[in-house]
Amino acid sequence: MGEQSTKKDSTKDSIWTGIWGFLIIALVVILLWVANGVLMLWWFEHPDHAGPAGDLFGAATSLFSGLAFAGLISTLLMQRRELELQREQLELQNEELQLTRGELGATRSEFQIQRFESRFFGMIKLLNDHVESIVFKRTPLTEGRNSFAAFINTLRYGQAYQNRDDIEKIQAEYAKLYKKHEGDLGPYFRLLYNIFRQLDFEEFEYEEEKRYAAIVRAQLSSDEICLLMLNGVSKLGEPFEKFINKFALLEHLSENYKDIFQPAIDIYGPSAFGDRAHLFFEDIDEPQAQ
Repeated sequence: MGEQSTKKDSTKDSIWTGIWGFLIIALVVILLWVANGVLMLWWFEHPDHAGPAGDLFGAATSLFSGLAFAGLISTLLMQRRELELQREQLELQNEELQLTRGELGATRSEFQIQRFESRFFGMIKLLNDHVESIVFKRTPLTEGRNSFAAFINTLRYGQAYQNRDDIEKIQAEYAKLYKKHEGDLGPYFRLLYNIFRQLDFEEFEYEEEKRYAAIVRAQLSSDEICLLMLNGVSKLGEPFEKFINKFALLEHLSENYKDIFQPAIDIYGPSAFGDRAHLFFEDIDEPQAQ
């Protein structure tokens, strides 16, 4: 309402300014016209006929014609200057538009990162909350992350899987374990899988991707990593295997599991173990410190 009232007042002011400007100019023209007649009468005395009387105002006509031509030239120059100002204004607006687009692009990128991190850390929290809710109902009763050590012990049965053919035994025993504890292991691996699927979907730069993956790896205990490795070699965890290799999710696997689940380790490439691959593969040298 206030803006509309201001616009109406501005319009009225413009109309009255135009009217007063016209009246002033008309008055000036009339005064010049009268002054011209008085001057001519004083200079040439009173004429005897109409023709000489009309000639008294010939100078005024020439004067006004000259003034009109000068006004026309002045108007054209003003219009030219106005066009130049409009062109400069358009160039400034175009530059501002380009800057605004750049700022919007940067803002949009920052917003996308914030949105991803909100989901990313939210899913990590869900994962940790689920881990805390896990209860391994055997003697002794174990809860939370300690349950994963109990899961691993049920797969060992006091034996070591060393032969390549033992991978089928590992897969069979893991399938039994998963089926019995699907209520705990199912949501756990689905949450973990979706965290890395989301990270893979975002297509970050390599270093940025490694940083986020390291944050997730830091949440996992050694027993969780071992169970993740066994899940990846089972039919249930086949989709997860590519993420295990891509994000080096087995990098912090305890060397103690090398003598127990060697056939499962051999299924993966060195990339799954990151900088610690030399501890699990004899033909890989230890990386040099930089």
